[in-house]
Amino acid sequence: MKTKMRWHLLPIIGGLITFAAFVGSISGSLAWWAYSTRVSVQYQGTSVATSVQLQIGLKTEDFSDSDVAQLTALGMTEDTDLASGNTRYLFSKAGAGLPERTIATYLQIQGDYSINTLYPVTTRQHKIGDELKLYRPLIKGTPDNLQLTTTNRYVKIPFVFRVVTLNENEPVKNQYIWLTHVGVEANSPNSHIREAVRMYMDNGLTKYIINPTDESVESVGATKVFGLLDLDTNGYYDQDVNGKEIVYGQYTGNPNDTFVPTSDTLDNINGVSDTTNQTSFYAKHKAGNTCYNSLSGIDTSDGLNGLAQYRPMGYMIPEDKPGGFDEYEKAICQTGNDANALAELDMTVYLEGWDHSVVDEELGYGFNLGLQFQINFVN
Repeated sequence: MKTKMRWHLLPIIGGLITFAAFVGSISGSLAWWAYSTRVSVQYQGTSVATSVQLQIGLKTEDFSDSDVAQLTALGMTEDTDLASGNTRYLFSKAGAGLPERTIATYLQIQGDYSINTLYPVTTRQHKIGDELKLYRPLIKGTPDNLQLTTTNRYVKIPFVFRVVTLNENEPVKNQYIWLTHVGVEANSPNSHIREAVRMYMDNGLTKYIINPTDESVESVGATKVFGLLDLDTNGYYDQDVNGKEIVYGQYTGNPNDTFVPTSDTLDNINGVSDTTNQTSFYAKHKAGNTCYNSLSGIDTSDGLNGLAQYRPMGYMIPEDKPGGFDEYEKAICQTGNDANALAELDMTVYLEGWDHSVVDEELGYGFNLGLQFQINFVN
């Protein structure tokens, strides 16, 4: 038997998913480090099984009684039996969801993370299983930036899940939970900013980034976190004071594969898929400068040299077999084997600034986000 939980704006009718909305805007300098996305997210859940339901909640740290009262006033219920020290657990009704207002209220009380704005950041190079570290945007003329970003540039939510019996509301142990669908839909056919969305999942045992728009079934994908850039948007790749082009980010290739063009040369050295317009990732080599023929010679065999690894969403979706899912390595979390039978999942949502979609042309565009979780109920 299967139980499904979908996050959406309206109650599910016939399996319909309606996605929550993100509204995009740019302010300040028109380069990837200045891009911001307005966020309005609603998390809804429902169950279709007759014997169990999926219940979603939030884990709070250092929330006062008045803080908790704000959330219970919105329909959440505190399970005081789970409280430990300054940690408290609140749940929505089994089979119901976490409305946008509840999430916004939690983030406002928590205070450390963004409530409704995402700004581009970068992991720099990152391997599956690494702890998440998010770094500040690049500065023109400085090849790399080793400063960690501030937490108000991204969203982090500590979810908790329970699978509970329909009649007794008792938690069920050892139930796997899969993320079976992530919908990130542009609000305009001309927009690609949704491609920069990344989600970092940490269930305490496994840690990885998911790229929700990558439909590959390969177990590992990667974003290249180095390249030539036109950060001042003057149409040319940036160069140092000696007229040599700057390779930004983490580059361990051959720095001597250069040439000196006699005329300005437009070059897609970063491998941008859309070359309709020049961007900070797609610009010209300037005549007379020392320019790169290619960014060759980099050793990516271990996935660490200049790459940020992630799990493609196409890989994360388990095969739906007649007997249910059995690809347990793809489950995002599992309810515990103790009496509480909790599953915990910290989810961080951010924009990867090295994604080629984070460019000037995305001014004013937004995207929609929806997620679907599914379980196999195992007696």
